[in-house]
Amino acid sequence: MDVRTLGRAEVLGLRGELDYESVTQLHEAVNAVLGDRPELVIVDGTALTFCDSSGIGGLIRLYQGVSEAGGALRLAALPGSVARVVTLTGLDQVMTMHPDVADALAAGRAGSGPPTADTHRPAEGGGRIE
Repeated sequence: MDVRTLGRAEVLGLRGELDYESVTQLHEAVNAVLGDRPELVIVDGTALTFCDSSGIGGLIRLYQGVSEAGGALRLAALPGSVARVVTLTGLDQVMTMHPDVADALAAGRAGSGPPTADTHRPAEGGGRIE
């Protein structure tokens, strides 16, 4: 996982699998990012290959923390399988999905609501998140 600042947003780049064994890394990054009370947090799933229920729980925790801090959360470039889980769990109703980081950044704070069917793209790579 990498964390970078892009304009007014903190971007969390996930790689590999977001699961029980790796979700702790997400929690640690969340705690570090939320200390700065960012206006916008973007989860970049370009290199994410898998997400289980623990990963979904980690995204929910991230959403709660960002919301409590007065910020907004955007999901970007989720691979099809992960986007499907987000949609099946109904999280797409509270976390907007965007085709890439640039679109998530451009959406601004007002960009909300369910995504369209083509708002994600497959990612390449594998292994655990780093």
